[in-house]
Amino acid sequence: RYFVNIPELVSMYCNITHIMTDNHMGMDKPVKNEVLLLNEQSPIQRRFYKKLAKFLNSGDQLMLNLGSPVSNNEKALSLVTMNLAFKASLDMRLINGKVYKDEPNNKVSKMVEKVLNTYKAFDNEKGTQIIFCDTSVSKKKLSFEELEENYKNGIFTSIYDDIKYKLIKGGVAEDEIAFVQDYKTPEKKKALGDMMNDGRIRILIGSTDNAGTGLNVQKRLISVIHLTIPWKP
Repeated sequence: RYFVNIPELVSMYCNITHIMTDNHMGMDKPVKNEVLLLNEQSPIQRRFYKKLAKFLNSGDQLMLNLGSPVSNNEKALSLVTMNLAFKASLDMRLINGKVYKDEPNNKVSKMVEKVLNTYKAFDNEKGTQIIFCDTSVSKKKLSFEELEENYKNGIFTSIYDDIKYKLIKGGVAEDEIAFVQDYKTPEKKKALGDMMNDGRIRILIGSTDNAGTGLNVQKRLISVIHLTIPWKP
């Protein structure tokens, strides 16, 4: 689905409508408190970024020790390099899950630490949180026992599974964590909204597209975390 002749459409729309913002209506809204979570690059990341700079000039991906090969198209090297740098900033296991191990101070671990602190601080109110992540979505629903077995054996499946595992290890009940992709139909989305608004589900993990629109889950919402930022504005 797409629109054409957008300027003309906007002009027609403005002829038949009055646009009211929250400032015009004097709506009572909570004050947004934005916090930027920063973490230092690990030595492993720094070494990888230096290799990336060489890859951008040479196109030789053997030096990167990737888990899966990337495009050799010279015209796409900048995009490929940017995508690899983005993945490495989240978790080096996205580069190669067999070579790199979990790092306690990586971006995902630091975010989970923040989520756990908020979870405990608003436990009496059953405060809820949403984590937006557009990368490395879970392909199969795994129980905590399966996640723990994978973790012991050094098997990395996805960022979603990693977040879920660390949250449960931090004290969150497994049934209080939900992946938005498990609620695809309108009926399931309604049930998800009810459980979030009742405080039965405390943490929702989803992509910007799936969890960003069409959900009514804000009744107890305390925190929204963007682990990844969409490429489009």
